[in-house]
Amino acid sequence: MGLLDKLKPQPRWKHVDPAVRLDAIRELDDPAELALLAESDQDPKVRRAAILVTSDPAVLGRIARADGDDDVRDRAADRLVTLASRNAPDADTAAASIALEAVRVLTDPRRLSTIAKSDAADGVRTEALARITDERALGSVARHAKQESTASAALGRLTGAEELLDVALHAENRDVALAAFERMATADMDTAQLRSVEVRARQKNVSRRARALIQEREVAEAARQTAALERQRRESMLCQAVEHLVELSDVSTGRAELARLTESWRALGASDAAALDRFAQASTAAEAAFVRRERGPRRPRTVSARARKPSPPVSRSASVSRRWTATMCWRNWFQLKRNGGRFFRSSATARRPTDWENDLPGRSPRAVSGTRWARSWSRHERRSRRS
Repeated sequence: MGLLDKLKPQPRWKHVDPAVRLDAIRELDDPAELALLAESDQDPKVRRAAILVTSDPAVLGRIARADGDDDVRDRAADRLVTLASRNAPDADTAAASIALEAVRVLTDPRRLSTIAKSDAADGVRTEALARITDERALGSVARHAKQESTASAALGRLTGAEELLDVALHAENRDVALAAFERMATADMDTAQLRSVEVRARQKNVSRRARALIQEREVAEAARQTAALERQRRESMLCQAVEHLVELSDVSTGRAELARLTESWRALGASDAAALDRFAQASTAAEAAFVRRERGPRRPRTVSARARKPSPPVSRSASVSRRWTATMCWRNWFQLKRNGGRFFRSSATARRPTDWENDLPGRSPRAVSGTRWARSWSRHERRSRRS
């Protein structure tokens, strides 16, 4: 540096006093000098003021990433958002280039979503949306983007059920809200969720669609119940028809009817365990009845000629004699036991057989169980055993 250069006055933006440098920023119009102040000035106030008038995205990006002051970094990032959100005319290619470069420098999802939701140029909004990877930021763009194309593109990248539901309930664009709800509805929303959407949805078309889906499900449920009842009725009718086959006398007709009913049962495709068991038991019973009818009635057991020959008639005197002998045997045994084994001839035993005719029980000693003779004999037996 020569002597003349030292004698030249220093520009105010290079002054030692920060207040002078801060005031000199208003007069600066050189982008390089403004970028130098914004990036390397020692005073944070000067850097913040220089950032507000700097238009170089590369410089602002370096400041936003590496400056030691948090406020300065935030000011640089906000300046980049401002540059990117400008809706420059189509003829201003320089402004469009600066906006795209500003978006490419940004990394903060919140600021990128702000650009995507703005009225910036289509290319800028598309670039900002492409750089967003956070699910919540995408949901915010889908709900609040001013341009429907950007909101629809953000909705297409959503995968979480919670964000889809939030978009369906609170999206500002009615078509985007309805599209989000349709994606939720195809994911098998239950009836309670549909009723919640019907009440809470911001867009009326979403509420109407939720109400229509609820009605469709109610109609489908009623039809399903009706079909189930009809199915049970048909199953019961088939089981009853098979159960009544055991009453048929014509075996060929019964077998044909059983085959027809079995084919109808298979076509019905019954799945109820009780109905399947009932039909199987009825089919088995019908088949067993057919087999019995084919065999015919049982033939009576043959009886020998000797068994069929009637016994000769017995005279009255012989019958009375047999009865008298049996009774006397019974009484003699009774007296024998009662007298301790001593047998004696009583006056009763000396009577003629014809005299016993009115006293005989009319049965053999073996068949007098339950009579007074049997009871007396049992008591005497118990006494004899105890003695």
